Amino acid sequence: MYHLRHGSQPANGPEYTYMGDDYPRVWDIDLGDPVVMPFEPSRHYSLDTYDGFADWEAMVPGGGLIYLGKKRRPFSISMFHQLRCLGVFRNSILNHSISGIERPPYQLLHHCANYLRQMILCRADITLEQTFSAPTKIKNAQICKNWERVYEEQKLNHGGKIG
Repeated sequence: MYHLRHGSQPANGPEYTYMGDDYPRVWDIDLGDPVVMPFEPSRHYSLDTYDGFADWEAMVPGGGLIYLGKKRRPFSISMFHQLRCLGVFRNSILNHSISGIERPPYQLLHHCANYLRQMILCRADITLEQTFSAPTKIKNAQICKNWERVYEEQKLNHGGKIG
């Protein structure tokens, strides 16, 4: 584990070339106010239906890429990387003979398991959770960053051309 020191930045923010390692650590977008996400069963995101497949695919539009700098260098963001990894696990679970989806290679599964483990530890969410189903939705809710703004900004980044 490393401890970071927060350095000062110029008032107008740094200028990046987006060449080599000269780019910001975080995509600088306005996420707006936090949102409440109730954790409840959903009829969406099933593992083994065509609709479920479409739901999962829609979670990572445009391949999860954004383009930054004058030369529009492609980047991914952690949220999309994590969602792609969930898709890798989903594809691994599915029966190939039924779904027609090819099983991901072991190295990719290993990468995704390790990446998700690191992201979970990095965020160290200490929200208390009941060990049984909550009687009301609000007790089973989480205050989250507004992920819809991420999708809106990605669409703008693509010139409004992703869906």
